Amino acid sequence: MLAPAEKGATQITVEKDLDLVAGDRLALVATSYDNTAADDVHVVEYDIVTGIVKIDRSRDIKVDNEAGLMFYHWGAEKSTKE
Repeated sequence: MLAPAEKGATQITVEKDLDLVAGDRLALVATSYDNTAADDVHVVEYDIVTGIVKIDRSRDIKVDNEAGLMFYHWGAEKSTKE
């Protein structure tokens, strides 16, 4: 992810020009010390020009029909490995 996604967010920012389509399933792994803070989401729409992905997690039968993320996920345009 190229930008942080706050709890409750219904969109994330990823690289441009990826092969994402509506219905794809994405796993957003934990980016905190809580290793259970992951979100399982489905792509609603992906803009290949901006890299904005509209997401919905309400298709997961284990949740309460809330579309937004349950957890904060860290992201940054530049990698931290350098």
